[in-house]
Amino acid sequence: MKFLPIIARVLLMFALMIQAGMGESIKLGNGASFEAGVHSIENGSHIFKIHKSQILQVKYGTPDYVRFANNTDVSTQIVKFVDNNYYLKIRNSDIKSIDSSAPSESQPGTTDAKDTAAAPAASGDYLFRIHGSNTIGAELAPALIKGYLASIGATNITQSEKAKEEQEIYAILDGKEIKIEVHAHGSSTGFKDIAKDSCDIAMASRRIKSEEAQKLSAHGDMRSPQNEHIIAIDGVAVFVNKKNPIFRLTTNQIKDIYTGTVTDWSQVGGEKGAIKVLARDENSGTWDTFNTLIMNELPLAQSATRYEDNKKLSDDVSGDINAIGFGGLPYILDTKELAISDGEMTIKPDKFTVATEDYPLARRLYLYTTDASSKVVKDFVEFVLSSKGQEIVDATNFIDLNIKEFHPIITDEMPTDYKNLAKELTRLSTNFRFEPNSRNLDNKALRDLERVVKYLKEGSFPAQNIYLIGFADNLGSAEKNLILSKERAKSVLYYFKSKGILITPDNIIGIGEDYPVANNADANGRDKNRRVEIWVRK
Repeated sequence: MKFLPIIARVLLMFALMIQAGMGESIKLGNGASFEAGVHSIENGSHIFKIHKSQILQVKYGTPDYVRFANNTDVSTQIVKFVDNNYYLKIRNSDIKSIDSSAPSESQPGTTDAKDTAAAPAASGDYLFRIHGSNTIGAELAPALIKGYLASIGATNITQSEKAKEEQEIYAILDGKEIKIEVHAHGSSTGFKDIAKDSCDIAMASRRIKSEEAQKLSAHGDMRSPQNEHIIAIDGVAVFVNKKNPIFRLTTNQIKDIYTGTVTDWSQVGGEKGAIKVLARDENSGTWDTFNTLIMNELPLAQSATRYEDNKKLSDDVSGDINAIGFGGLPYILDTKELAISDGEMTIKPDKFTVATEDYPLARRLYLYTTDASSKVVKDFVEFVLSSKGQEIVDATNFIDLNIKEFHPIITDEMPTDYKNLAKELTRLSTNFRFEPNSRNLDNKALRDLERVVKYLKEGSFPAQNIYLIGFADNLGSAEKNLILSKERAKSVLYYFKSKGILITPDNIIGIGEDYPVANNADANGRDKNRRVEIWVRK
């Protein structure tokens, strides 16, 4: 009985800390540590409240895994994600200590300022005209154009809005005024305008369709590496209001919401409330991607509100607790992005899962040019694909193509051999994927090969410190797929050898079908699973 006052004081201290919203330094028995607020204590566990800015990566499963900003990994149960805060459940027996002297958790603010200068009077012809995707054309294309103009010595670079989703960028070059036209009415409009010779570059947030490429065949092979340029990776984020308790959905649940089969949040585990469906318009490449990956071409709910403007859609979700929308990663803004499962892993979009295209709704952003492109157009595309151009991509919150190193979260679901490698090695931020029904690398992989070769040469990695790990889908026998996955890794090895990069033969590894990142039930999922990862040892 003499211990009761001590227990009471401890519980009182926790209660006061909870009410005050204090931050604590948490240490676990496995050596992990992180900063958090104690939200509650229940059923032998602590519920910790942690702002999303403190979390680098989340991997959902049984259990869930979280990587904190200090690169500490924790297995846990994510109870909810509301108002930019994760609530993590950790058993008391796993907690070594809670230090209440740590500073309170901060809630970083955001700023969104735009300085629009008055444009000088236009004169002369356009340097080039770039039309198409609103996802690219709203902010990314103007930023890339300004960076390119600065790189060639242009001065007095200004931007002016001429009409809704139409801008002109002006500058002085060699004493003369130049201008560039940007129209951002949707991916399909870029291809139509190339056909009409009313633009020089088409922007698209999805790959050109076969029928579109056929209509433009007089302008060249639009799917060749010379005319198809992958400039960034994006993810179609599905987002809800920050106060909505839902934080993950399956692709089937999203489809049911957008077709009108599910009309109330309580039907997918949320609180009761009629769902308000917001979607991009028919010209949008974002809609095409969503329609293909989620809707399977099924009709959209008649109650849905359609938008040409990504930002307007996002703003309307942030103002309505029952709304749901989707858009590119930079347009999450003041909403909450959901983790998505297509029947395999549940994956939240972040820089790593989108860069590797493991996120179910990852997509590529494209520029398309023609065989008759001017030197200026070709030089602009080369700038966009260069390291400096990709730094601008990163600065505008898309996923750039510059090579980076990541330490993925180690989980129990990983095959044993793969898990052992992951504990010792570092993964590079690209996967090599192949053209559908082909052993040939796709256009992104061909360009990524050059980036990886440059990265490996600059890092002076010896042959024994580079690993290629191949994967397969589940068509056919497991034994056959194990062989196929290693053959896929070998095919990438031959590309490296041709560029002077040697890799120890024992470091060419096949995992087979055992670690899919997507659902093998459809062609898109199988394409994602047929991949080669590159890992290095420092």
